[in-house]
Order: sequence, then C-alpha cells, then structure tokens
Amino acid sequence: MPLRNRVDPWGRIVADPARGAFLGNRGILHDETGTVVREHANAMWIACRLDFKGRYRSPRAIEPRRYTQLFLFDEASAYAAGHRPCGECRRADYREFKRLWAVANPDVENTPTAMDRALRAERRAGTAVVTSLPPDGAMVTDGSDAFLRWRGEWLRWSFEGYTPAEPTAELRLLTPPSIVRMFVAGLPVTAHPSAG
Repeated sequence: MPLRNRVDPWGRIVADPARGAFLGNRGILHDETGTVVREHANAMWIACRLDFKGRYRSPRAIEPRRYTQLFLFDEASAYAAGHRPCGECRRADYREFKRLWAVANPDVENTPTAMDRALRAERRAGTAVVTSLPPDGAMVTDGSDAFLRWRGEWLRWSFEGYTPAEPTAELRLLTPPSIVRMFVAGLPVTAHPSAG
C-alpha cells in the first residue's frame, strides 16, 4: 500500500505508487505514526531534486520529527500545485525563478518569504476562470481532470502520464497566476516524458 505522500496538480496529498520527478517539502505534516495529518506546515512549498549530495529520497520513508517527503510528478504539476524551486539543491533554477519573478511580478519582492506568501495567497484564493489561452506549462482543470498546455496542445494529466485530450467544460486555472505570468516572461518548465 503506497503512503499518502504524492502531490497532484491541485496541491492535494494523495496515496499513489508513482514516485515522481521532484521531492516536495511543506514542513512536518505527519504524526508519530507516519500518518499525514495536515496539508502544509508553513507558506514555504518547495520542489527539490530527488538526488542531492548522496541523499536518497524513498517514497516509503517517513522519519519522525523530519519534514514529510512529498513526491511531485513533474515540474509542471509542481508549479501548478504552488511549489517553487529549492534554493539549495536547485540553485540555478531558483536564481532564474527569482529573476523572472521580479520581471513578471514587480509588485512583490523576489525574496523567498515574499514569494512564498504571494503563492500561499494565490493558493488560498482558489482557481480563476480561464479567459484566454494559457501559455505552455500552465495547468487547468475542467472540474474533474487536470490538463497541461504543452507545445500548443492539451494533455490530460494522471500519475501514469499525460495523454492527448481536449477539455470540454469551463476551465479554471490551477497554476498560480504569478507563475503563469512567469511562463509568459520566459520561465522554463519541464514536463514528464509522456508529454512528448
């Protein structure tokens, strides 16, 4: 039975056997038995590398009094869930994120605290109706499924991978607006190999 430590594009923590391409950190979310009892412990939601300085990230490990290791499917879904790059293990990605945050979101400082607070506020505000075609890398929902805009096409998301599909209902943005603006400004984003 897989642990409840996978993150979907809505930011929910679920149980699924897929490991994912990134490690998520939202603080200590589990109790002494290893059960996840909250969705986050603070405003800082980061996406880390699975391998860094010999640290092994097992999807079956929950350590007492250590942050809960969450697993993110790919960078596009990590951004959709509201995670930003880690400043330690993804230093180059983090620097580019900070640089483009200042370009796309000039009204919010590009410090970790200010960016994390802004992303938390956008997560709490909920999803907005999509009024124009989002840029590549952005994720939306039709109320039941998540879709990635990728290379001018729509792809339905699942923990098994992406499949071509056209959304049929009203779309709501999953990716926080501040990050969508960064995609427009040139923020690079990777997707699972199934995106093609």
